[in-house]
Amino acid sequence: MRLVSGAKGRDKVLVAHYANPPHLIPLVEVVPSPETSQESLSTLCGVLEIVGKRPIVVRREVPGFVLNRLQCSLLREALWLVENGVASPRDVDYALSNSIGRRWAVAGIFEIFELPGWDLVKAVAENVFPDLTTSAEVSPVLTDKVESGDLGVRTGKGFYEWTPESADALRQRIARALVEMFPAAPGLPMQPLARRYNALLANAERHLHAASARAKEEGARDGGLARAHLEVLLDGEHCATRAHRKRDRQS
Repeated sequence: MRLVSGAKGRDKVLVAHYANPPHLIPLVEVVPSPETSQESLSTLCGVLEIVGKRPIVVRREVPGFVLNRLQCSLLREALWLVENGVASPRDVDYALSNSIGRRWAVAGIFEIFELPGWDLVKAVAENVFPDLTTSAEVSPVLTDKVESGDLGVRTGKGFYEWTPESADALRQRIARALVEMFPAAPGLPMQPLARRYNALLANAERHLHAASARAKEEGARDGGLARAHLEVLLDGEHCATRAHRKRDRQS
Protein backbone atom coordinates (compact mmCIF):
# COMPACT_ATOMS: atom_id res chain seq x y z
CA MET A 1 0.00 0.00 0.00
CA ARG A 2 1.91 3.00 -1.34
CA LEU A 3 -0.05 5.49 0.79
CA VAL A 4 1.48 4.07 3.95
CA SER A 5 5.12 4.78 3.14
CA GLY A 6 4.94 8.50 3.79
CA ALA A 7 2.22 8.50 6.43
CA LYS A 8 2.43 9.15 10.13
CA GLY A 9 0.40 6.85 12.37
CA ARG A 10 0.72 4.00 9.92
CA ASP A 11 -1.17 1.69 12.25
CA LYS A 12 -4.29 3.75 11.50
CA VAL A 13 -4.06 3.77 7.69
CA LEU A 14 -6.68 1.74 5.79
CA VAL A 15 -8.52 1.92 2.50
CA ALA A 16 -12.34 1.94 2.51
CA HIS A 17 -13.49 1.21 -1.04
CA TYR A 18 -17.20 1.81 -1.62
CA ALA A 19 -19.27 0.44 -4.50
CA ASN A 20 -21.41 2.76 -6.61
CA PRO A 21 -23.99 4.04 -5.89
CA PRO A 22 -22.51 4.14 -2.36
CA HIS A 23 -25.73 5.22 -0.64
CA LEU A 24 -27.60 2.22 -2.08
CA ILE A 25 -24.95 -0.52 -2.24
CA PRO A 26 -24.01 -1.76 1.25
CA LEU A 27 -20.63 -3.31 0.42
CA VAL A 28 -17.40 -1.62 1.50
CA GLU A 29 -14.03 -3.26 0.85
CA VAL A 30 -11.69 -2.54 3.77
CA VAL A 31 -8.01 -2.91 2.94
CA PRO A 32 -5.48 -2.77 5.79
CA SER A 33 -1.74 -2.59 5.27
CA PRO A 34 0.68 -4.94 7.06
CA GLU A 35 1.21 -2.09 9.53
CA THR A 36 -2.49 -1.47 10.27
CA SER A 37 -3.43 -2.37 13.83
CA GLN A 38 -6.24 -4.80 14.58
CA GLU A 39 -7.83 -2.06 16.69
CA SER A 40 -8.00 0.31 13.70
CA LEU A 41 -9.41 -2.43 11.48
CA SER A 42 -12.07 -3.42 14.02
CA THR A 43 -13.01 0.21 14.68
CA LEU A 44 -13.54 1.03 11.00
CA CYS A 45 -15.55 -2.15 10.34
CA GLY A 46 -17.67 -1.42 13.41
CA VAL A 47 -18.42 2.14 12.31
CA LEU A 48 -19.35 0.95 8.83
CA GLU A 49 -21.74 -1.64 10.26
CA ILE A 50 -23.38 0.98 12.50
CA VAL A 51 -24.27 3.11 9.45
CA GLY A 52 -25.72 0.12 7.61
CA LYS A 53 -22.74 -0.94 5.50
CA ARG A 54 -21.48 -4.49 5.06
CA PRO A 55 -17.68 -4.43 5.15
CA ILE A 56 -15.41 -7.18 3.93
CA VAL A 57 -11.68 -7.32 4.70
CA VAL A 58 -9.30 -7.64 1.75
CA ARG A 59 -6.50 -9.52 3.46
CA ARG A 60 -3.86 -8.88 0.81
CA GLU A 61 -3.76 -5.89 -1.51
CA VAL A 62 -4.14 -6.80 -5.18
CA PRO A 63 -5.12 -4.65 -8.18
CA GLY A 64 -8.90 -4.33 -8.26
CA PHE A 65 -9.31 -5.67 -4.71
CA VAL A 66 -12.14 -8.27 -4.70
CA LEU A 67 -15.16 -6.65 -6.34
CA ASN A 68 -13.49 -5.23 -9.44
CA ARG A 69 -11.49 -8.40 -10.04
CA LEU A 70 -14.71 -10.41 -10.10
CA GLN A 71 -16.42 -7.78 -12.24
CA CYS A 72 -13.52 -7.55 -14.69
CA SER A 73 -13.27 -11.31 -15.10
CA LEU A 74 -16.96 -11.43 -16.01
CA LEU A 75 -16.60 -8.43 -18.33
CA ARG A 76 -13.66 -10.06 -20.13
CA GLU A 77 -15.73 -13.17 -20.86
CA ALA A 78 -18.80 -11.09 -21.85
CA LEU A 79 -16.68 -9.11 -24.35
CA TRP A 80 -15.27 -12.38 -25.73
CA LEU A 81 -18.79 -13.71 -26.30
CA VAL A 82 -19.70 -10.56 -28.23
CA GLU A 83 -16.40 -10.43 -30.15
CA ASN A 84 -16.78 -14.04 -31.29
CA GLY A 85 -20.43 -13.75 -32.30
CA VAL A 86 -21.77 -16.02 -29.58
CA ALA A 87 -24.29 -13.49 -28.29
CA SER A 88 -25.20 -9.82 -28.65
CA PRO A 89 -24.52 -7.32 -25.87
CA ARG A 90 -28.24 -7.13 -25.20
CA ASP A 91 -28.59 -10.90 -24.88
CA VAL A 92 -25.54 -11.10 -22.57
CA ASP A 93 -27.15 -8.45 -20.36
CA TYR A 94 -30.48 -10.25 -20.52
CA ALA A 95 -28.86 -13.54 -19.52
CA LEU A 96 -27.18 -11.96 -16.50
CA SER A 97 -30.08 -9.86 -15.25
CA ASN A 98 -32.58 -12.69 -15.62
CA SER A 99 -30.58 -15.52 -14.08
CA ILE A 100 -27.38 -15.46 -12.05
CA GLY A 101 -27.67 -11.74 -11.35
CA ARG A 102 -30.88 -12.39 -9.44
CA ARG A 103 -29.32 -15.25 -7.49
CA TRP A 104 -26.20 -13.27 -6.65
CA ALA A 105 -28.33 -10.50 -5.14
CA VAL A 106 -29.35 -12.84 -2.32
CA ALA A 107 -26.52 -15.41 -2.09
CA GLY A 108 -22.86 -15.48 -3.09
CA ILE A 109 -21.19 -17.80 -5.54
CA PHE A 110 -19.74 -20.11 -2.86
CA GLU A 111 -23.11 -20.34 -1.07
CA ILE A 112 -24.94 -21.11 -4.30
CA PHE A 113 -22.57 -23.86 -5.41
CA GLU A 114 -22.86 -25.53 -2.02
CA LEU A 115 -26.38 -26.54 -3.14
CA PRO A 116 -25.56 -28.78 -6.15
CA GLY A 117 -22.32 -29.99 -4.56
CA TRP A 118 -18.70 -29.34 -5.44
CA ASP A 119 -18.29 -32.65 -7.24
CA LEU A 120 -20.79 -31.49 -9.87
CA VAL A 121 -19.20 -28.03 -9.97
CA LYS A 122 -15.79 -29.62 -10.54
CA ALA A 123 -17.13 -31.69 -13.43
CA VAL A 124 -18.61 -28.60 -15.10
CA ALA A 125 -15.42 -26.60 -14.47
CA GLU A 126 -13.26 -29.30 -16.07
CA ASN A 127 -15.37 -29.01 -19.21
CA VAL A 128 -15.80 -25.21 -19.38
CA PHE A 129 -12.67 -23.69 -17.81
CA PRO A 130 -10.30 -24.69 -20.66
CA ASP A 131 -12.51 -22.84 -23.14
CA LEU A 132 -12.77 -19.55 -21.21
CA THR A 133 -10.77 -16.59 -22.42
CA THR A 134 -7.56 -15.89 -20.53
CA SER A 135 -6.38 -13.00 -22.68
CA ALA A 136 -4.34 -10.33 -20.91
CA GLU A 137 -5.14 -7.86 -23.71
CA VAL A 138 -8.15 -5.57 -23.71
CA SER A 139 -10.82 -6.91 -26.08
CA PRO A 140 -10.82 -5.31 -29.55
CA VAL A 141 -14.56 -4.81 -29.11
CA LEU A 142 -13.92 -2.47 -26.18
CA THR A 143 -10.93 -0.77 -27.82
CA ASP A 144 -12.95 -0.05 -30.97
CA LYS A 145 -15.74 1.51 -28.93
CA VAL A 146 -13.35 3.85 -27.15
CA GLU A 147 -11.45 4.80 -30.30
CA SER A 148 -14.70 5.58 -32.13
CA GLY A 149 -15.89 7.76 -29.25
CA ASP A 150 -18.85 5.51 -28.40
CA LEU A 151 -18.41 5.73 -24.63
CA GLY A 152 -21.95 5.04 -23.44
CA VAL A 153 -24.48 7.38 -21.89
CA ARG A 154 -22.02 10.26 -21.80
CA THR A 155 -21.74 10.36 -25.61
CA GLY A 156 -25.21 9.04 -26.45
CA LYS A 157 -23.95 5.72 -27.76
CA GLY A 158 -21.99 2.72 -26.56
CA PHE A 159 -23.20 -0.82 -27.01
CA TYR A 160 -26.65 0.79 -26.84
CA GLU A 161 -27.96 4.11 -28.13
CA TRP A 162 -29.01 6.60 -25.46
CA THR A 163 -31.20 9.64 -25.16
CA PRO A 164 -31.43 11.74 -21.98
CA GLU A 165 -34.80 10.08 -21.34
CA SER A 166 -33.60 6.49 -21.78
CA ALA A 167 -30.51 7.16 -19.66
CA ASP A 168 -32.65 8.59 -16.89
CA ALA A 169 -35.00 5.60 -17.13
CA LEU A 170 -32.04 3.24 -16.61
CA ARG A 171 -30.82 5.18 -13.60
CA GLN A 172 -34.29 5.13 -12.07
CA ARG A 173 -34.72 1.42 -12.76
CA ILE A 174 -31.43 0.58 -11.04
CA ALA A 175 -32.06 2.87 -8.07
CA ARG A 176 -35.64 1.68 -7.58
CA ALA A 177 -34.63 -1.99 -7.67
CA LEU A 178 -31.80 -1.44 -5.20
CA VAL A 179 -34.08 0.43 -2.81
CA GLU A 180 -36.61 -2.40 -2.93
CA MET A 181 -33.99 -5.14 -2.69
CA PHE A 182 -31.87 -3.97 0.22
CA PRO A 183 -33.19 -2.67 3.54
CA ALA A 184 -31.97 0.74 4.59
CA ALA A 185 -29.86 1.45 7.63
CA PRO A 186 -32.15 2.21 10.60
CA GLY A 187 -33.90 5.51 10.03
CA LEU A 188 -32.22 6.21 6.70
CA PRO A 189 -34.76 7.55 4.12
CA MET A 190 -33.86 5.55 1.03
CA GLN A 191 -36.47 6.93 -1.36
CA PRO A 192 -35.20 10.51 -1.07
CA LEU A 193 -31.66 9.22 -1.48
CA ALA A 194 -32.65 7.33 -4.62
CA ARG A 195 -34.03 10.53 -6.10
CA ARG A 196 -30.83 12.32 -5.15
CA TYR A 197 -28.83 9.56 -6.82
CA ASN A 198 -30.63 10.17 -10.11
CA ALA A 199 -29.95 13.88 -9.79
CA LEU A 200 -26.32 13.18 -8.92
CA LEU A 201 -25.77 11.05 -12.01
CA ALA A 202 -27.32 13.67 -14.25
CA ASN A 203 -25.07 16.27 -12.64
CA ALA A 204 -22.07 13.96 -13.11
CA GLU A 205 -22.74 13.74 -16.83
CA ARG A 206 -22.79 17.52 -17.08
CA HIS A 207 -19.48 17.69 -15.20
CA LEU A 208 -17.90 15.10 -17.48
CA HIS A 209 -19.11 16.82 -20.65
CA ALA A 210 -17.74 20.14 -19.44
CA ALA A 211 -14.48 18.58 -18.22
CA SER A 212 -13.95 16.77 -21.52
CA ALA A 213 -14.40 20.01 -23.44
CA ARG A 214 -12.00 21.83 -21.11
CA ALA A 215 -9.47 19.03 -21.26
CA LYS A 216 -9.41 19.01 -25.05
CA GLU A 217 -8.68 22.70 -25.05
CA GLU A 218 -5.98 22.28 -22.42
CA GLY A 219 -4.50 19.16 -24.01
CA ALA A 220 -4.92 17.18 -20.77
CA ARG A 221 -7.94 14.94 -21.16
CA ASP A 222 -7.11 12.56 -18.32
CA GLY A 223 -6.52 15.36 -15.85
CA GLY A 224 -9.82 16.99 -16.76
CA LEU A 225 -11.75 13.79 -16.28
CA ALA A 226 -10.02 13.16 -12.96
CA ARG A 227 -11.10 16.58 -11.74
CA ALA A 228 -14.64 15.90 -12.90
CA HIS A 229 -14.75 12.60 -11.00
CA LEU A 230 -13.56 14.42 -7.88
CA GLU A 231 -16.31 16.99 -8.30
CA VAL A 232 -18.86 14.19 -8.62
CA LEU A 233 -17.65 12.54 -5.43
CA LEU A 234 -17.88 15.83 -3.56
CA ASP A 235 -21.40 16.35 -4.88
CA GLY A 236 -22.30 12.85 -3.64
CA GLU A 237 -21.04 13.64 -0.16
CA HIS A 238 -23.09 16.83 -0.19
CA CYS A 239 -26.25 14.95 -1.20
CA ALA A 240 -25.77 12.34 1.52
CA THR A 241 -25.14 15.03 4.16
CA ARG A 242 -28.27 16.91 3.17
CA ALA A 243 -30.32 13.69 3.37
CA HIS A 244 -29.09 12.98 6.89
CA ARG A 245 -29.83 16.53 8.01
CA LYS A 246 -33.34 16.34 6.61
CA ARG A 247 -33.93 13.04 8.39
CA ASP A 248 -32.71 14.53 11.66
CA ARG A 249 -35.09 17.47 11.30
CA GLN A 250 -38.02 15.16 10.63
CA SER A 251 -37.30 12.87 13.60
